[in-house]
Amino acid sequence: MEEEGEHSDVLQIPESSFLSGPTPETSAMMPADSVLPEIVELTGPDGVTNGGTILLHVRLEPPQAEPLFVVSVAGDSGYHTVRGADLDGDGSYELELELRAAVQTDSLVIAVAPTDGQGNVGAYRELTLQVVSSGVGDVKITLTFPPDHDLDLHVFEPSGFELSWQQPSSPSGGRLDLDSGSNCIPRVASAENIFWPPGAAPLGDYRVVVHAFEQCAAGDIEFTVRLENNGLVQTFHNRFADGSQGTSLEVTRFTH
Repeated sequence: MEEEGEHSDVLQIPESSFLSGPTPETSAMMPADSVLPEIVELTGPDGVTNGGTILLHVRLEPPQAEPLFVVSVAGDSGYHTVRGADLDGDGSYELELELRAAVQTDSLVIAVAPTDGQGNVGAYRELTLQVVSSGVGDVKITLTFPPDHDLDLHVFEPSGFELSWQQPSSPSGGRLDLDSGSNCIPRVASAENIFWPPGAAPLGDYRVVVHAFEQCAAGDIEFTVRLENNGLVQTFHNRFADGSQGTSLEVTRFTH
């Protein structure tokens, strides 16, 4: 769920700490017993939508067990510190970032540096992402998935009306305004978004389903769904097993 108290106006990073003020500079000199690794590679998606998820991969030399990173965004009011994890054993550390729904910008410059948590900071690496705008309202549901697949977002209104690429608008005002992955063609922001303008979302129970329309490469397909409902934010992680093309997963049910 969304954190309370002081937080970034741009990013939400699970299990991170946020500190207001300028991003710390790379340390000119460090104690002899503080040896920071170097970021030799920083990769991520080409773009993201507001309310979408950004998965960064950081490769360090030398590797560390649980490295701590400084993560900042140009124009933000502060910076995050967060630990990376090599979840898939590929030698790189994953950092999951969520772009807040209210962010309105054309691009995002993310800077990442290793730190020892004692005030010493290594050299930064930067990554620039294009931001693809998507609709916001009292209810906003955003699906993010790898660019080499075609997943579809389906949301059932309290009336039973099913919003999806087949029915991209509903009588109540709900709308699918971002669709990705058709014919296995990657989009800048590999995401789908369904929202209701302020005051339009019907009261009642909703159901969120993700459909694996087409698997365009081998392997499991991991995805996230970010739900914003009257200001409350929840993020759901799930995956389709390899070979699940044509199947669906119910992600969540909620009441508005």
